[in-house]
Amino acid sequence: MSTEIKSLIHAQVGKTRTGATQGDEAVYTFTGGLRGAGLEFEFSLFGLARGEPGRGAEADGFLREAARHLLREIYLPLLPWETVDRPNPHDTLSTVMKFDTTHIEAAIFAVIVDQYVHLAWHGGAQAYHLASASGVEPIVSEDETGITSLTLSGGEYLLLCATGVCQEIATDDVYQAVYQASSLFDACDRLAAITKKPDEDVVPPAILVHRPHDD
Repeated sequence: MSTEIKSLIHAQVGKTRTGATQGDEAVYTFTGGLRGAGLEFEFSLFGLARGEPGRGAEADGFLREAARHLLREIYLPLLPWETVDRPNPHDTLSTVMKFDTTHIEAAIFAVIVDQYVHLAWHGGAQAYHLASASGVEPIVSEDETGITSLTLSGGEYLLLCATGVCQEIATDDVYQAVYQASSLFDACDRLAAITKKPDEDVVPPAILVHRPHDD
């Protein structure tokens, strides 16, 4: 990891529920990296999955299996005791998205190595790239495969949603919720307020990732 790259910080919007009946969710986060042994890099893995109503076990099982595969095929080869070639995150994400998603309504993964973000999504999942200068940009792939990549620079955010609720909110509202917030946690509270449907008490879970400005 270059000394110019600040460590990521993240927080969760909403929370998973026990015994949910309106679409069970699962969340996975992992942050690691290495500074020493002649190597410096930063690694993060974020995942969200939403199962069909009453099928929380499928969402959790899918997310666990996918996370294990991503860590084994991308993260471990980056460590100094591994002698294999540098992994290709896109190939690995392509394999994960071929896992059985029969009972998965939406899933999204973000593999972040230093400032490079590799994304894959399924179903109604959506990701947004937030920059103070350019606003909120929904992330789409050019070839409609549900896999793409981007660069996350200092001061920018990545919002991951495993529900179609985020797509129903105006991007201006998302921008204001994040950039007018006093902290990452305040931003999550603001996002929770605008994503919760009036007739429901549940806040759809999402993950907000931020890379601080470089000094």
